[in-house]
Amino acid sequence: MDALPPGIDLSQVPLAANPNGDPPNFVNPPSLISTVQAVGITLGLISLVLVILRLTVYHRTKRGVGFDDVFVVMAFLLAAGYTGISCSLKDVTRHAWDTPISFLDVAYLKKLFVTSLFYGPMLFFAKASILLLYYRAFRPIKWLRISIYVILFILFCSYIVTVL
Repeated sequence: MDALPPGIDLSQVPLAANPNGDPPNFVNPPSLISTVQAVGITLGLISLVLVILRLTVYHRTKRGVGFDDVFVVMAFLLAAGYTGISCSLKDVTRHAWDTPISFLDVAYLKKLFVTSLFYGPMLFFAKASILLLYYRAFRPIKWLRISIYVILFILFCSYIVTVL
């Protein structure tokens, strides 16, 4: 990586070069924040309805709450938190060539760090809930039970790294 000359104003240097060769637009760059927010909120509401329907059906059939249900709720809560934080990162939704290097301050990096704390566990709980549903449905089959244990262990090990 090339070093920047001393004394350069980092608010005038883009994070990346524009592939078209155009100069950076730091004043009013195009942004996808409205799209990120619309998709996040819409899918969050759909997910909320589906989680409530799932829990309502299981409650009415007196099946009881299992680990798969708890994991679905955990995945939803983590996804809601992740979506909320992502929707607050409005300056991230513009092109790198329209973002100055000075943008990478401590507050931004803290928010980015928090999103990484949500991301791994969110994916783990979502995938683990599906595996636990299989476990509940196909408990008598020994090879499937063992496979589910192994896959859960692999998922846990791979996603715990994102938190650590």
